[in-house]
Amino acid sequence: MSAVLLGRNGKVRSDHDLVFYNHPSHDGARVGGNIVTADLDLIPGDIATIAVIVSIDLEAHPPQPSTSTPSGKQTSPNPPEPS
Repeated sequence: MSAVLLGRNGKVRSDHDLVFYNHPSHDGARVGGNIVTADLDLIPGDIATIAVIVSIDLEAHPPQPSTSTPSGKQTSPNPPEPS
């Protein structure tokens, strides 16, 4: 979980505007585990957006087989055994 403080131009002001596990707080934004908090009273006036970024560790959470198609049709995660 990360947060990015963005100005009105949609860009960070500096590398310090990237808030993540190695830099867990900056200018009112804080990252802790799976939680991002923002103290709006401390967010500088030149910050227009706080983007929250979620990263998935595929080694810790391998993808699961799909159980539906884009059309909504249900599928089986395991193919049927041949008869």
